[in-house]
Amino acid sequence: MRNFSRLLLSIKVGFWSAQKVFFGFTVVLVLCGCDNGNALDTTSEKVAIKQSSDMQEGVVAAIAATPYSALVQLKGFKRIALPNTSPPETRVEYRADVFETFRGIDHKQITFYQVIEDDEEPMLIGSQFIITLCQDNSGYFWPGTGSAFPNTPQMLDVAKSTAQAPVDNEIIDTYCF
Repeated sequence: MRNFSRLLLSIKVGFWSAQKVFFGFTVVLVLCGCDNGNALDTTSEKVAIKQSSDMQEGVVAAIAATPYSALVQLKGFKRIALPNTSPPETRVEYRADVFETFRGIDHKQITFYQVIEDDEEPMLIGSQFIITLCQDNSGYFWPGTGSAFPNTPQMLDVAKSTAQAPVDNEIIDTYCF
């Protein structure tokens, strides 16, 4: 336990920015769980249940607040540098196969864009997931964090049942800014 305290102190001293402090906090939580032997199994199960519940709430909120949602697989993308942005940003235009549309117009394939900072990586090609998208004059776009969800049977059921609920016109575009 004394070594763990030294590690905790070095993590606190070594990280200064808010992002790195959060990362350091995450590392501490993981190390803390690992230090408890068999208790990790119970903690991991509780964390997995909480994450699953949070994701289900997230997919419900995202589908309710966006006009398009589907199960897709990314097939390709191209990057377009956006001039005069600070920090520097890139528009990433994706192409995806649509396996199942939950809300919106049915497509076999869609294109959508995402704006990311230059040091961020685009989404992984070949990934299959549930996505919620907004729409503007140039097409579909990714509204941001909390708009892509894992392709699991449980999440698919939640997505389907949420999308079948009547559309609430007061909240349909609240993620789309």
